[in-house]
Amino acid sequence: MELYYPNNHNTDPMTSLMVTLMRSAGKTCRRWRSETYFSFRVGEATITLQDVQVIWGLPIDGKRVSGTDLERTTVQWQEYCMQYIGFAPEEGALKGSRLQVKAIISHIERVHITPDTPHLTVVQYARAVALLLLGGTMCPDSSENLVSLLYVAKLEDIVAARNYSWGSAVLAFLYRELCNASEKGKAAIGGALQLVQVVLVWARSSQTTWICPMLPGPPLLPLHQPP
Repeated sequence: MELYYPNNHNTDPMTSLMVTLMRSAGKTCRRWRSETYFSFRVGEATITLQDVQVIWGLPIDGKRVSGTDLERTTVQWQEYCMQYIGFAPEEGALKGSRLQVKAIISHIERVHITPDTPHLTVVQYARAVALLLLGGTMCPDSSENLVSLLYVAKLEDIVAARNYSWGSAVLAFLYRELCNASEKGKAAIGGALQLVQVVLVWARSSQTTWICPMLPGPPLLPLHQPP
């Protein structure tokens, strides 16, 4: 989480220079995308790649996550889903290149992985779980019930999927949703809003005045009783 302090009274020249540069960088970023910054009494904060990496453990280095929305018929998407995630969704569960989240959940609940499960089934199951995480947690859209099947293209080689910068994709998706939600007439927002909640909780805890501060010294009761 990146914080820009509005005031600094440190007399160290190097520290003062760093604070000035950080403040200037903050003003530049706010000038371009003020929707992605949050102002609090303790300063201004935004979500960074480091936050995504530390909180969720997602890689921030590697290949970029990008693609083109291919024009496929419903039957072609059903065949594509059967090949890579192990089931052909019903026609009503598809909306263009997007699939209903509940269809993925129903499929996952029907599959039981055992030591004797074929390797292909395990890989298809892993893709379905990853698709559910992408569409339900990391990059959910404002529909709250649809996930883009374009992510499956990055999961076709399940081993090479680790080489993509998923953390960058999550942050870019969230920034775009924050910008879109700030427009007039918008009533919904998508993206990894859990990361936004982290910023809000951090800001609230930074302004909290503890009524009963912690006392120094060992705890009154031992945390672990030896056998």
